[in-house]
Amino acid sequence: MNAPLEQRGQVPDADATFAAYRIPKSRIDLPAGVGGLVVVPEMREVRVQVSFSRFDSVGANLQGEFDFESRKVKPAVTAISLECGYSASSIRERLYCGKPEVDGPNMAGIMLSTGTTGSEGTLGGLVEEGRRIRHHLREAWDLGRLCSNDPVCAAHDPSSSGSDRRTEGAACHGCLYIAECSCERFNRFLDRALVVPTIGNDPELAFFRERP
Repeated sequence: MNAPLEQRGQVPDADATFAAYRIPKSRIDLPAGVGGLVVVPEMREVRVQVSFSRFDSVGANLQGEFDFESRKVKPAVTAISLECGYSASSIRERLYCGKPEVDGPNMAGIMLSTGTTGSEGTLGGLVEEGRRIRHHLREAWDLGRLCSNDPVCAAHDPSSSGSDRRTEGAACHGCLYIAECSCERFNRFLDRALVVPTIGNDPELAFFRERP
C-alpha cells in the first residue's frame, strides 16, 4: 500500500473520507514475518444488500466481488432500512492475498476495521491498538498453540475418510470458530497448524514458528 509516512501530530482533514499512514519502522516494534504497519484513522464504509435467497446465495470472492453472471440469483433492487434498531458496531477483518489482477502485485495483508451507523462509530481506539501489534500477535500466538480439545483438535486430519470437517484442519468451536453470520467463509479453511506450532504437527508448517 502506497501510504505516506505518518508525521507526529498529523490528523486527517475534517472532510476526508479515507486517510492512511504508514508507521516508520523506527517507531514500531515489528516481529519477524510482519513487513509493515499502516494505520487508517478515517475510512468511510458503505453497506448495500445486493441479493437475498434462502437456497442459492452468491458469495464474494477474495476481492469482494460477486459473480452474478454465472448464477441465477440477481441483485435485489429494494434495500433493508438501517432503522431496524440493531447496532452494526463490530470489529471486522479483511484478508488480502494473491494477485488482484493477472499482472498485479502480490498481496499479503490483513485489515481490521470497526464502524457503526451512528455517532458512536470510531476508528480511534482500534488505530491506537495497531501500534501494539507485537503484543497482540503474542497474545494470539499463546492462545493459538493450545486448544481445550487438544490433542483431538490439533490431530484432526481433514483428508480422513471418516472426517466430517473436510475444509478445516486444527480448528474447532473451542479455539477458532465464531458465529457463522460473522464469517464470510462460514468457518471453513481454518487451521491453527499453519499459523502457530501445535501438538503433534510439524512446527515448520507454522508461519510464526517462534513467539513474535
